Amino acid sequence: IRLAILLGAAEMIRSGVTAYIDHFPHLRQAEAAYAAHREAGLRVGFAPFLHDIHDHDFFGIDLPQDLRRRLDGAGFAPADRLATMFRGLAAQARADGGRVAILLGPNAPQRCSPALLDLWRSLRDELDLSVHTHLLETRAQAERCRALWPGGLVAEMARRGLLDRRLAAAHGIWLLPEERALLARHGVTIVHNPASNLMLGSGLMPYADYAARGVAMALGSDSANTGGPADLFELMRLAMMLPRLGGQHWRTWPSARDVLRMATEGGAAALGLAGRAGRIAEGAAADLVLFDPGIAATIAGTASVDQIVQHGGPDAVRAVMAGGAWVYRNGRILAFDEEAVRRDAQHSAAEIVHTAADGVTLANEARPFIEKFLARPSNVS
Repeated sequence: IRLAILLGAAEMIRSGVTAYIDHFPHLRQAEAAYAAHREAGLRVGFAPFLHDIHDHDFFGIDLPQDLRRRLDGAGFAPADRLATMFRGLAAQARADGGRVAILLGPNAPQRCSPALLDLWRSLRDELDLSVHTHLLETRAQAERCRALWPGGLVAEMARRGLLDRRLAAAHGIWLLPEERALLARHGVTIVHNPASNLMLGSGLMPYADYAARGVAMALGSDSANTGGPADLFELMRLAMMLPRLGGQHWRTWPSARDVLRMATEGGAAALGLAGRAGRIAEGAAADLVLFDPGIAATIAGTASVDQIVQHGGPDAVRAVMAGGAWVYRNGRILAFDEEAVRRDAQHSAAEIVHTAADGVTLANEARPFIEKFLARPSNVS
């Protein structure tokens, strides 16, 4: 876990990222992950998972009992243990100064039982935590949620008091207009994941409608398994171009300045830092990126937001500061020993692949049953 986090941090630092959210599933390694984020030197919203419903149960996928038992594995952490973990992590993060902040990380609302949704709200209010979750990434999720809850999932979240400015929701693709209106009314931030949405074929986030409603939007990669490298320049370009596929009028397309705002002020909002980070202003956090306009891709133009978004890349990043401390300068990461991390990761790679083999086998066994479910005309994701 430590090596994975530091390798990811190195990639992000070189791409000019100063802050990010880690939506973290491996609860048994939460303390090790927190320590690694502290070591990485960046500003982090560390959001360990909350969930207690498997997708195969939520969708009612017909599985053989032995396969179901193996997929369910060791089960989920009980609510009281989750509450203890979050209280401990939140206290530790505040004692450490808050550069690594604790967020609640419900995997997705439909993957949480009513009891866990109540825990989400009570811990959020008790500990004053921001929240990060996934929201209606696929059509299959949206259809199932509309069958289960009057008005759909977002309406159920509103009824349970889960919508407010402390919530950031990734994806937000398959929402009805009235659901997007609810998010706007409650000040929820949407985290756009353009590379992941393309890789998985999840659909197009309705940028123009969110923008027209004044919804704050941020950018994410959705991690390396679906989004590729944590290259914020690539994500900005994709976010700028993708709305052009939807047949919308060109006046509704995001500009370079719009997507730069998503990558900066929008990201700060997703981290619960609206107005305190993501901009260069007196009193704002000293999270800064020095960009060299003299790289080959931009040398012929005038340094501008258009140039940065349309033609910039990690090769133009000369220095990165997080919280007033340099973490990258002169081609070298200063926060930790990047070369040692790479060496250790190379030595561990074979063991990691070997350890994952049983999980890959299990996934392949489950695949025909999932494909059968997805083959139903009303459940195409």
